[in-house]
Amino acid sequence: MKKAAPAKESGLHSMQSDTNSFDMTAHEAFMMNDLLPMVVGYARSNNHPTEAAALAALAAMVAILSTKGYTVPELSNFVAVFAVTHDAPEGLQ
Repeated sequence: MKKAAPAKESGLHSMQSDTNSFDMTAHEAFMMNDLLPMVVGYARSNNHPTEAAALAALAAMVAILSTKGYTVPELSNFVAVFAVTHDAPEGLQ
């Protein structure tokens, strides 16, 4: 199981609501079973590279979060911390 990014490093400290909602492990099943297959399926059915569809989805999510008050540096930090955790050996995730 992947370890959630520390709130201070990721920019999540500014997010409101139940902090458990911002624990990425709480959403792992959604990401793996729903979101990822949807993006990959869209890319394949429209003859787009998967990365292009993923970037389009990411751009849309960043735009939405920006309108909610999250800054680009906060979002960039979150992505950077999440990527480090994602790339860690399985035992450290």
